[in-house]
Amino acid sequence: MPADTIEILEGDEEGIERRNGWGPLEIQRGTDGRVQGVVFRRCLRVYDEQRRFAPIFDDSALETIPCDTVLLAVGQAPDLSFLDPGGEDVEMARPGWPKVNRATLATTASGVFVAGDLAHGTRLLIDAVASGKAAARSVFEHITGRRICSEIVETHRVLERYQRERGYESLGRVPLPVLPPEMRLKAPDAVVELGYTEEGAVREASRCLDCGVSPVFDGARCVLCGGCADVCPTQCLKLVPLDWLAGGQDFGFAVQGFTGSGAELSEDSAIVKDEQRCIRCALCAIRCPADAITMERVEFQTNWRSA
Repeated sequence: MPADTIEILEGDEEGIERRNGWGPLEIQRGTDGRVQGVVFRRCLRVYDEQRRFAPIFDDSALETIPCDTVLLAVGQAPDLSFLDPGGEDVEMARPGWPKVNRATLATTASGVFVAGDLAHGTRLLIDAVASGKAAARSVFEHITGRRICSEIVETHRVLERYQRERGYESLGRVPLPVLPPEMRLKAPDAVVELGYTEEGAVREASRCLDCGVSPVFDGARCVLCGGCADVCPTQCLKLVPLDWLAGGQDFGFAVQGFTGSGAELSEDSAIVKDEQRCIRCALCAIRCPADAITMERVEFQTNWRSA
């Protein structure tokens, strides 16, 4: 079911019974016009390969649920009715959804571009903003004949004596305070999420691992003592023989640059790191006797220019 986890959980708290995998087909009414039930058909798929909402149903699998009230919560869809008088050159991939060039966001009509849900299906607000900017760049190129190109500059800023507060990694998530279910049922228009207190907000914010900071290893200074792996609380570092590692052509060139041609890889070692488990505690940098590990803040800047 396309719903946020919190919506599902709060619905369960309020006594809502969910029937997943079914879509409404028909509202049944009696001779007096009153609702008597709803006919549902089994849903085989909700999204297509591009993660756009495109459900497929099995009309042979039906179920009727008796009821006297029906509330419609069908979401929203793009309104392209403005294309009817003269927009025939905008071809549709399916009803209500135009064919779109994924790279340029251009439709089949010259000079017509799309963004947001029409470009990529249902996603987050930040994706809609990004596609809007991409469409604007395509419009600029279409009008002027000049492209807007980007150059990403990556910088590393060494953080001297970086360390985290004691016990930060053991703090549990602070649940967002909400109105009790019985109060929500009494007042459907009441605000459900009550928000954090100042103390709760500060505590929750302190759980941030600050992923913009990361340990950087200088292979030329490393003495392969294993101290960083020994002190790592999440065991995200490991010393392994070079012949345990595999990679593409670039990896082979990098290894050869360090070991030389014809070296016995089993006699050399490397440090491998699991980025998903690193908590940025800096203990590896503090422990390293050769100062081969520095905690650095990685920053990115995008520069745009017309070409």
